[in-house]
This record gives sequence, structure tokens and C-alpha cells, in this order.
Amino acid sequence: MHSTDTISRQVTTSATDLGRLREILKSGDVQAAIALLESSQSISSGSEENHELLEGHEALHKAHEALRNAKDDLEWLADEWRHRWPLAPEEILEGMNAHISRDANAERDILGRYIMRDTSVLTKRLSRKYREKNATMCFSVLTPEEAEERMAFWISNVPNGRTPKSLAEAQGRRDKIIAELKHKLVLAREYSEETNRLRGEAKVDLAKQRIASAVSQIHVERQKISRLTAFTHVGLRIKAEALREGLFFQAGMVELEPVQEMIRFIETAIELNS
Repeated sequence: MHSTDTISRQVTTSATDLGRLREILKSGDVQAAIALLESSQSISSGSEENHELLEGHEALHKAHEALRNAKDDLEWLADEWRHRWPLAPEEILEGMNAHISRDANAERDILGRYIMRDTSVLTKRLSRKYREKNATMCFSVLTPEEAEERMAFWISNVPNGRTPKSLAEAQGRRDKIIAELKHKLVLAREYSEETNRLRGEAKVDLAKQRIASAVSQIHVERQKISRLTAFTHVGLRIKAEALREGLFFQAGMVELEPVQEMIRFIETAIELNS
């Protein structure tokens, strides 16, 4: 992204460039039009550019800077708290490949990123052959709520057996499962409480909100630029930059389609070059 000083330098555009721009706009190739405008060394026919548009460009630049700072601060937070972040006890590790299935209960770090566990130490859960084949793995973690639900199910379960011996065996299996679930419930509660406490103490949600706010502000500033009138080719370049950035920035965000911005850009370019 160019600074306001750089983009405000006025150099006359060649007639060839203007002719190419007209042809490109007639073809409807917005991306090519943007590329042509951005490749020229700033352009002006002598008119003074819209000051609001220049201010909008500077505001967009500052919004991007705020986003970079917020992301850097979040990474610093992750490094600062990494040594205090606990790994879930092996007893409450559940399904594998949680990062692939995007399991809501996948084990994550303080920022919510998937944790790939070293499988070499998970001797209770994984066979030697599996550990040798898979050096790391992301697991889902048993939550206190899930442990409580399972325990309630087994407590309400009535053992059956045709003989006193089979009934005793069924009762023994039930009691063993309940005892294991009670232990897992304690571990799950301790892990959940500790990770929630650390996230709160580190103010992770506040740091993420700063990023979300910066992203939102970038969108606001881009929308402002889209709606402001360009008086010269300098302004048109500013609008082209903002539009190109939006097409990239909004990739995958269906609710923020830039179609109207493209239409406004084309209309401005045609008017300015007529």
C-alpha cells in the first residue's frame, strides 16, 4: 500500500496509457484496469485532488497499521504465555485428527490454534507402531459436560445377567466405567478451569477484539474511499488500490461482496477519462 505522499506525486499520464485504460474498461476487465492504474507513476491532468479522498487514503493506511500492530501484540502474547499453557492430561484425550475434522473440542493453545502433540510420550493411548508412524497428532479433549453426560448414563444403567455370575460381571464393568469417568471428570474440570483462567488473565479476548476492530475499520475506510469522487488520476489510483485490496481482503467473505464497488470504480474511470 502506497503512502499518501507517494501516491500524491503528479506525473502526466501518456496518451497511450489513457487509450489502453479506455479499451480495458470497455471490455469490463476491472482487474486489468486496476493493474494499469497502479503501474503508472501517479497521474494528474492539473486538477487538485479531492482532499477527502486523500484523507481517506491516509485513514486506510493507519487502519492497516493498527491491524499489523494488533496481530504483533497477539503473537507476543502467545510467546509470553506459552510456557504456562498446560497440555490436556492423556486420560481425557479423545478422537484423533481433530484439526482435520475441525472438532470444536480440539486441543488448542492460548490463541485457539490447534496443538499437535508429540505422540512418543502417549504410551498409554497409542501403540508403538502408531507412534513411530505418526510423530504428532491433534486430539479432541473430553469436556466436563461430556464427562457428566456419560457418567449420568452409566449411573442410570441397570446391569443385566442371566446368572448371578454374569450379573456380577456386568455390575463390575458398570462400576469400573463410572469410577473411570469420575476420575476423568475431575481432570476435565481442572483442565477447563485452568485454561479458561489463563485466557482471562492474559486478556486473549481483548487482544482478538483489537484485531477484529482493526479489520472492521479497514472495511469502513475502504467503503468511504469507494464512495468518494476522484478529481484526478491520483484519486483514481487510490480508489483502484482500495478496490484491489478489497477483492483480496474479502476472499471467502460472502457477506462483503465488492460488486457495487467495482461498478462505482468503472463509472468513475470512464467519467475521468472521457
